[in-house]
Amino acid sequence: MPVAQFRFHPSFDRFLPRERRSVLFVYPFEGSRSIKDMIEAAGVPHTEIGRILVQGEVVDFGYRVQAGDTVEIDAVNMTAVATDDP
Repeated sequence: MPVAQFRFHPSFDRFLPRERRSVLFVYPFEGSRSIKDMIEAAGVPHTEIGRILVQGEVVDFGYRVQAGDTVEIDAVNMTAVATDDP
């Protein structure tokens, strides 16, 4: 079974089981899955998501997760902070 590694921003801890809070965890999956589907299956509503990085590159909800991907998910308010010009 293919696996990816996911890390959710700590602001999502309330949606996640303890073992998945604020850590990089292995997320097994079957078939072709969109990143949006996998995020919601983990328990985090997609409406809370600000930015998704795969291998350090920004992707959208339609991205198809690949075996070996490293995924980082930021909250909506983190995106505003990260993209504001000084």
